[in-house]
Amino acid sequence: CLMCFEIITTISNHLKQLNPPYFAAMKRSVLLFFLLSLCLAAYAQPLNVRQSLFQNTFDYLPLNPGWSSISEATGFQATYLGSFTNTRIVSKSGQVSLYGRSAKAGWGGVLHFFQANYYGELKIRPSYARLFETSLGTFAFGGAVGLSYFDFSDETFFWYYPNFGSVDASVGVHFFRENWFAGVSSLSFFETSLLAKDESKELFFLREQPNNLYAGTVFRINDYLRAKPVALFSFTNLRPLHESGQPLENVSEYFWSIDFQANVIIDDSYMVGLLYGITRYDLGDEFNRYGLSASLLFGNFRLTYGIQQNGRNASGVGLPVSHLVSAGYDFPIGEEETPVRFF
Repeated sequence: CLMCFEIITTISNHLKQLNPPYFAAMKRSVLLFFLLSLCLAAYAQPLNVRQSLFQNTFDYLPLNPGWSSISEATGFQATYLGSFTNTRIVSKSGQVSLYGRSAKAGWGGVLHFFQANYYGELKIRPSYARLFETSLGTFAFGGAVGLSYFDFSDETFFWYYPNFGSVDASVGVHFFRENWFAGVSSLSFFETSLLAKDESKELFFLREQPNNLYAGTVFRINDYLRAKPVALFSFTNLRPLHESGQPLENVSEYFWSIDFQANVIIDDSYMVGLLYGITRYDLGDEFNRYGLSASLLFGNFRLTYGIQQNGRNASGVGLPVSHLVSAGYDFPIGEEETPVRFF
């Protein structure tokens, strides 16, 4: 990695000093890659992938309710992860985050939709974070309440689930200082079911309870390049929901995952990212993933496309590809121009 950074730095410095048009051509090549990726996306196949670190390139609110205080401006980020086809046997995930900040607090909300092969989930999760300035930096303590509705397919032949809803609670702490940030959160640490149609049926439905720890920074390589490395560790409990709201005994399961994302920002206008991650279940199943993303930064507007390859280590078989498309915007603060942010 260090050698790659040295090569990129040396080449970019020489291109800029010896012949600026070649440096401009390098930036145009990133734009060309972005456009070609969008054109080729329709020919790749999707996978049942619920989350990707690419989703959080500019938006950590789905991971941490404390993140809503990151920007002084009001803004949004909309993201789609999954397939571009109409088939029902693959998952699709979409989320829209809204956020804003006052002098001492941040507010936000996430609208999330997830479609699997036998059910769909619609969730809304408003959040609030309180800011505390210290000599080390700014801490934001946040909390959120989520409301979900589950719509099960009538074409399921092996079991029958009535449509129902649930309510959950999440907490998190986000820290930021100049060009680096970190956070810890516990999502859906409490969840209970609501709106059950059939009280006589026992509902065995696994729900994820992620506990996240992440950190990242942005630092300058030279006058035209910045680096943005990010790491995320998650430990997720899988707990069944009972219609009465009480969890079933002795059925808990868990998995942990680690993701690394290395980004290079070119002339504060383009960002190229590489991703690698691994997930391991308590019963021994192990999955890995790697991907590539490209982002265009038009002032306060952000546009990202990413492609992620997944594989199962035990079989050595490469699984189909997942696609991500994301767009976001931070509204100007009065007559002042909102600073461009990279996280």
